[in-house]
Amino acid sequence: MTRLEKTVAWAQGVALAAACAAAIVVDRILAPKIGDYRSVLVTAASAAVLLKIVEFVTSSVVEGWPWARRIIMGQEFIEGTWVEIVTDGARGIVEGGVARIRFRKGRYRFSGETYSSDGGLLHGSFDSLITEYEDFELLYLYRETEQQRRAHPRLGSGILRFPETAKCPERYQASFFDPIHRSEAIVGWGNKLTDKADLEMVNTAQGRKELFSRFSSSVVAQAATAPQQFGAS
Repeated sequence: MTRLEKTVAWAQGVALAAACAAAIVVDRILAPKIGDYRSVLVTAASAAVLLKIVEFVTSSVVEGWPWARRIIMGQEFIEGTWVEIVTDGARGIVEGGVARIRFRKGRYRFSGETYSSDGGLLHGSFDSLITEYEDFELLYLYRETEQQRRAHPRLGSGILRFPETAKCPERYQASFFDPIHRSEAIVGWGNKLTDKADLEMVNTAQGRKELFSRFSSSVVAQAATAPQQFGAS
């Protein structure tokens, strides 16, 4: 259970306790006036309405306010736009990607586009079908659509591992594969974009080229320190 889920559950628990306390008070006030039977109905209806209101408010806050999720998640806040450099064993860097982690309908969504290693040629796009986040790890099943084979999307699975730091993660290590086309996992290295200029650069080929070049130079260093930062792969 993530911090978001725990926060929502805590708020609903507090609301339930408040509803029970209010029900007792209301029942004692109304029972002498309208009778026990009607008092029970009114009290139950009031408690149900209060619970629904709290559920709606907490869900709306968590779903609609990114700053609230940032506060709740603290050092586990992983939402944002990321540049991902993908390596394939001895082949080295094989492609780059622009990935986005968003929170939608109670779940994280991991999606984006893949490009050639220089950022100029679009290879395809991907989108998560199912995600599960816990303890600095995001597991996901995804659908990938290649630019040249749009009618034949591929399915696969992957995991993002974030370093356990005192602040929001700015990097991740990814491992993903599809069982039909790849016998071994492909490894990716994600770097979060926090600068406004960088976030605008991902929208142009020249901008992506500069970003991919910048972050590709750090891939070797990230790979060397991965066991200490991200745990066993």
